Amino acid sequence: MTSTPNMSMRTKLRRLTAQIHVDLETLWSFSNGFSSQEMYLRFLTQAFHVHTGLGQAAAPIWGDVDAQAIERARIDCLIDDLDGLHLPAACVPDLSDSQAWGVAYVLNGSCLGASVMLKRGDIPQDWPSSYLAHGRDFVHSGQFQMFMERLNRADIELHGATLGARTCFKAFAEVRGFGSAHSEVAVGGVRL
Repeated sequence: MTSTPNMSMRTKLRRLTAQIHVDLETLWSFSNGFSSQEMYLRFLTQAFHVHTGLGQAAAPIWGDVDAQAIERARIDCLIDDLDGLHLPAACVPDLSDSQAWGVAYVLNGSCLGASVMLKRGDIPQDWPSSYLAHGRDFVHSGQFQMFMERLNRADIELHGATLGARTCFKAFAEVRGFGSAHSEVAVGGVRL
């Protein structure tokens, strides 16, 4: 990537993670909606694991009490959508400050995708959608834009932020079983 001194952190991360983002959207068929309710529920289950692990680890670093409350609300929406399934929370990893910002870039950025999916009607009305609605509301409330402004002002290291973002994208890919040793799928040019 050729970057200029005036390029925002958001733009740099978008460029450095573009392929893994496209690969993940292709894997989940986001552009056409989910092929079945089972696939959608598997996505929500993985989102629960990503948020209870990476999301909870990142929130106190990139944000304040409000960021932690937002992350908790996302988890509560997922629990509601998954009809109270008692899923085990993921382990909360240690993240550097830069990695936490990269994770937050993906999780907060995914709210744009949630907003688009709901607007297009990709999710049938009888499917649970609290998590996606929370994402849409995050965008429409202005919180998304405020996060991106904070990201652009943050004093973080690009390599670490990119690593955090890629880790988060890969964590979302693992839900379909593409993280196992027998996998033949590559996300972002890295075989999972």
